[in-house]
Amino acid sequence: MNALLGLVWVSCGLWAPQQPTATRADLARSYQRFDKAYASAELTPERKRELNLAFDRSTMAFFMGQGAQVIADLERLSDSLGAPPPAAPPEEPAHDWDAARLALLAKLPGVSPENEPQRQALAAVRARIELLRNTLSPGDSAQFLVERPKLAAEVEAELALVVRGEDPYRRRTGDLWRVVALERGELPVHLYAPPAAAQDEPLPLLIALHGMGGDENMFFEGYGAGRLRALAEQRGFLLACPRANWLLSGATLERLIRALSYDYAIDEKRILLLGHSMGSGLAASIAARAPERFAGLACFAGGPGAKAEKLPPSWISVGALDPIANPDSLEKASKALTARGLTVRFERVPDLGHTLVVGERLGAAVEFLLGQQLP
Repeated sequence: MNALLGLVWVSCGLWAPQQPTATRADLARSYQRFDKAYASAELTPERKRELNLAFDRSTMAFFMGQGAQVIADLERLSDSLGAPPPAAPPEEPAHDWDAARLALLAKLPGVSPENEPQRQALAAVRARIELLRNTLSPGDSAQFLVERPKLAAEVEAELALVVRGEDPYRRRTGDLWRVVALERGELPVHLYAPPAAAQDEPLPLLIALHGMGGDENMFFEGYGAGRLRALAEQRGFLLACPRANWLLSGATLERLIRALSYDYAIDEKRILLLGHSMGSGLAASIAARAPERFAGLACFAGGPGAKAEKLPPSWISVGALDPIANPDSLEKASKALTARGLTVRFERVPDLGHTLVVGERLGAAVEFLLGQQLP
C-alpha cells in the first residue's frame, strides 16, 4: 500500500471542505512524498523551523478548502528536500473484483455465529471482503490503500475458517485492517501485532487516536512515515488505531479491547492511550473518566484540561510553533494538574509545529508509556 491515507487533512488534525479536483488520494500521495522526505532528512534547526512553518501554512490553506494549493505546496517542499518523484501505483492484473466480492459474500448467509468471538470474526471478514471492488473510492483510505490480489487471497482463507466456526484472526501477527462489531454499527480499526503476539504471553496494548478528519490508517502511513508501527515492532507491543470522531467513548474503547482480547493475550495492567490534536482531547477525556483502566496517556498538540480531577501518568508534547494548539495554555494546564499531585510531564519542542512534532517525538512518548503499569 504505497498511497498514504487521505492524509493531509488527517495530519492537519482538523477537517475542511476540499476542492473538487483534489481528492483525499491525491492529497495522500503528496503528503506521503513529503512525510518520507522530512522523516529521513538531516535538518538544521533553522531548516526544520522553516519547513514546519511552511507545512502549517499549507494546513491553513487546507482549512480554507484549497486542496489543489496544498498539493502544490507539498510538492514544492518535497522537491526542496530532494525527494524522488512519486512512484506510480503498482499495476494489478485485470480482474472482476465486484464479481469476486459478490461470490464471497454469497457464502456468508449460512454462517451463524455461536458466540461473541465468532460474531466479531464474521463482521471482520465481511468488512474485508467489501473492500474488493472494481472502482476504489479516492475518499476512503481503506479502499484506495488496498492491494486487492493480496487481500483476495487472505479473505478467501479467512472465510473458509469462519464457515467452519473458527477465528481466523486469533494470534495473527503483522498488519491487519478489520472492523469491530459494536452494539450499533462497526468500528474500523488498523492493527499491528508483533511476532510475540503469536504466543500466550500478555503484551501491552497501545490505542492511538488520530486527529479530526482522519481515519484508522493515519498512524500506519503518516506521522513520521509510520513511525508508531515501527516502534510497535521494535518494542513488541500491540497497536490498535481505531477510526475516531468526537462521539468516540470509553465504552466503545472497552468494546474494542474486549474484541481484541478474543484474539490476543493483552496485559490488562498496561493498556495505554495516545492521541494527536482531536485524538489527544478524546484520549484525555476517556482517561480522566477511567484512570484506573489505563496505565498511561500521551498527548500531542492537545491534552487534559486544567480541571481534570484524575488521570493516569500523562505525557504532553506540543510544538513551540503550533498555530492551532496553544502551547502556553497546555503548559499552564499541565502545571495546574501537577500542582494538584497528578503525574504530568510537559514539553514544548522548539522549531516544530502542529503535526510534524508527532513523528519526531513518538519515540519519547512510547518510552514514557511503556514505563507505566497499573498496580
